[in-house]
Amino acid sequence: MVYRIWSLSGTKWVWEQGQGIFAPQGELIALEGFVNDITERKLAEEALKKAHEELEKRVQERTAWLLRANEALHEEMAEHKKTERELLGARQAADAASRSKSEFLANMSHEIRTPMNAVIGMAGLLLDTNLTSEQRDYVETIHSSGDALLSIINDILDFSKIDEGKMKLEHQPFNLEECIESSLDMVAAKAAEKGLELSYTVDEGVPLTILGDSARLRQVLANLLSNAVKFTDKGQVMVAVHKGDGPDEIQFEVRDTGIGISQEDLGKLFLSFSQIDTSASRKYGGTGLGLAISKRLVELMEGQIWVESEFGKGSTFHFKIEAKSIPAQVQDLRLAGKRMMAVVNNEACLKSLANHARSWGMHIYPVVSASEARELAKSSFDVAILDMQVPEAEDLIADLQDAMPVISIAPLGHRGAGKITITKPFKLSRLRAALKDVLLPTNQRTKKISSRACQQDMRILLAEDNPVNQKVALLMLKRLGYRADVAANGREVLQALKRQRYDAILMYVQMPEMDGLEAAKIIKEMDPEKRPKILAMTAYALEGDRERCLGAGMDGYISKPVQMKELKMALESLQGSSNPSRERDRLREANASR
Repeated sequence: MVYRIWSLSGTKWVWEQGQGIFAPQGELIALEGFVNDITERKLAEEALKKAHEELEKRVQERTAWLLRANEALHEEMAEHKKTERELLGARQAADAASRSKSEFLANMSHEIRTPMNAVIGMAGLLLDTNLTSEQRDYVETIHSSGDALLSIINDILDFSKIDEGKMKLEHQPFNLEECIESSLDMVAAKAAEKGLELSYTVDEGVPLTILGDSARLRQVLANLLSNAVKFTDKGQVMVAVHKGDGPDEIQFEVRDTGIGISQEDLGKLFLSFSQIDTSASRKYGGTGLGLAISKRLVELMEGQIWVESEFGKGSTFHFKIEAKSIPAQVQDLRLAGKRMMAVVNNEACLKSLANHARSWGMHIYPVVSASEARELAKSSFDVAILDMQVPEAEDLIADLQDAMPVISIAPLGHRGAGKITITKPFKLSRLRAALKDVLLPTNQRTKKISSRACQQDMRILLAEDNPVNQKVALLMLKRLGYRADVAANGREVLQALKRQRYDAILMYVQMPEMDGLEAAKIIKEMDPEKRPKILAMTAYALEGDRERCLGAGMDGYISKPVQMKELKMALESLQGSSNPSRERDRLREANASR
């Protein structure tokens, strides 16, 4: 048994065990056993019991805390799920709003571009007819106003795409100088009207063939150039291109001698729908989107844009982009070693001319006055380049022509002289072609073959449901030397293809009964030897339109309003990729019909 005993030294716990000793008669005579002190064991057991009770208490407290925490977590999770549902609903609502916005813009673009195609197209055709000066002025006003409206539509569409993160840049090799020249072409007429000198220079070391999106770079340059011409009444507008700090960095400058910008207005320049002065929008026009779009496009090209200006002293817009260089093609060396006299009094124009000439291995000799040119003409020169804005230009040309061929440079719309005249800002391709025309023997020049016979021979089917736009397209084709049949929808296109073979289809995408995309998918399944080329025409101009058309099997894409130049280039491109077997089939058919 276990029991506790008390002593002077304190309480002790003992464990006792014993047994009785009995006589033969069964009488208890004695007890024997032992007593063991188990105080330490008992104390340990009590401590263990107490610890167990304490642990149990803590477990119960922790369990209660966990239950409370779990309840709080459950409530928090429920709140989180509720928030997630609300966020999902908000995102779905935002996506729906974005889709509605995109659909609205696409529909508005379609609804505006369709009649604009007729207005701009007819005005362009009318300008090619015999008009009085007053009539021509009226028609040019209609045409330019239509182009201005189209520019506003394009700005809004571009801003929408950039704002929604849907703007994707292409990465294709292109010639940098050709991109700059085409940008200058866009403002050349307006600059000539105001008597502005328009030029560009590209420093040595700048790669001329780069990888990037030429259309978007051209858009940035055109926006900056358009503003420069708009806000400059006299002087010049110039583009300068430099090698940047990084291996793939290219820096651009667009400088003007215009009205300039005050320091307090510089911060407003790149804000959407912002103009530095409300009177500016009334005097010069514009949506205030051009610079905002340019800034976002430059940022998409991994660059940045900024401006330096002082009110009344002109402005310089700088921007830099990242663009990998592509090994340039070998230049035509047939001009190497030729000696050129350059009578040009504009420093930027002369620098550009010198850069081009040196790149072809030519020796250039700058001249600043007519008297110096006459004296230098006694030496041996192969050609003279003469700016018509140099004093005594016409008399000087007459004096130089006996000694050498003269190529004159004249502002757009001004009369030139000499053997050949090229307009400012002169393009690299124009300058090179002019030099070859006057310097190279006939057998070394590129022979040009007339495409009139090919145009008349090309069978075209026009798929367009709008009668007015049918008329415009047919007139444009006729002006370009083509003839065409007409179909009003995709079903009529397929029926026409069963009746005869066509080389090309100008396919309007949005048509009743069967649209152009569906018709193109069916035509795509035809025998490649008999399948016509398809050029998409659409009044939509949003992200993905081109890809959808090409994905449906179309071979090219132009958006409305259709410009004569774009249509001509697109058709020539289709002709260039025509199937030779189709020509042989046509010859056999022609011979059989005789």
